[in-house]
Amino acid sequence: MKIALVNTELINPTGYYKDWLKAFLEYENIKVDLYVTNKMGIIDSFGLIQKKYDLIVLLPSVYSNGLRLPKILRFFLFKIRKSPCAVFFVNEYKHAQRKINFINKFQIEYVVSQMPLDIASWLYNETKAKVISLPPALSNIKYENIKKFEDRKIDLGTRLHNVPFYLGSKDKFKVLEFAKCINDDFIVDVKMTNGYEFKGNEWLEFLGNCKFTIAAQAGTSYLEKDDTSMKLIKRYLKDNEDATFDEVYQRFFKNYSHQISGQCITPRHFEAIKVKTCQILIEGRYNDILTPNVHYIELKNDLSNIDDVIEKMNDIEFCKSIIQNAYEYIADKHTYSHRVQEFLSQVRI
Repeated sequence: MKIALVNTELINPTGYYKDWLKAFLEYENIKVDLYVTNKMGIIDSFGLIQKKYDLIVLLPSVYSNGLRLPKILRFFLFKIRKSPCAVFFVNEYKHAQRKINFINKFQIEYVVSQMPLDIASWLYNETKAKVISLPPALSNIKYENIKKFEDRKIDLGTRLHNVPFYLGSKDKFKVLEFAKCINDDFIVDVKMTNGYEFKGNEWLEFLGNCKFTIAAQAGTSYLEKDDTSMKLIKRYLKDNEDATFDEVYQRFFKNYSHQISGQCITPRHFEAIKVKTCQILIEGRYNDILTPNVHYIELKNDLSNIDDVIEKMNDIEFCKSIIQNAYEYIADKHTYSHRVQEFLSQVRI
């Protein structure tokens, strides 16, 4: 199989973008020609347009926040291409209609979503594209500096980022509340940050010095195709700059009907597994990959089982079994190599 792999070099790419690129380039039994959109000249563009490939793959970096392709290449690639095309989408919690219009306008054959298949199929059901669910995975790059559980200095650690109110998620407040509840009995390093405190491998080093980390799913709790809530909330916040999340939630989400969750598993969950840190995760689906109290300790949405979670945290052997279960299972079935294998099995070539 011969694939044209289209990538965009971002200024500060996360591991997620680099891991997908690496997995395709290193996968056996396929021949890959790599095209970097922001380094392509006329000859490169002509080659991509004229050559016959079994498949053209637009990696997540190409449509991370809108389509990152030169206009002339965009026109020729989609108007006169000779090969079927697959596009990887990220940030699917917003601008869904733009993505749908893009798929239909350029007759994209395959859409790759981070969300569970049933949710992604609903989101893109106005297109003729085949929808493939491929969430993040475990990096193929092994982490060498894994500390023993007992040698880690921090009991519970993570960093939280401010997310837009229009996502409707209360999860960060639940994380902060849990951290506050156990602060007297455990060494806790849980903070809200406006930017990225850690650079390069510093995040993995921090995470690898924590016995436990706490997290939730990412994305919106109220998935919409037309961004109605997002637009209304942005307009409201423009006129009410000091509005709190609770105020926004009560006004726009309290009586919301026909809720569809667009939340999904994230690279952070796999990073914790990679450095063998025990995860405490807020109750959720996690793309039906992780099983509560087998691969992580579950914290109920209403925080009603805090005492039970603390009891499990104090059971060292149980925590070690959680860590090992998660690592062995994910390494065996959910690496980026597995994702590429699944992708290739789904495309009709």
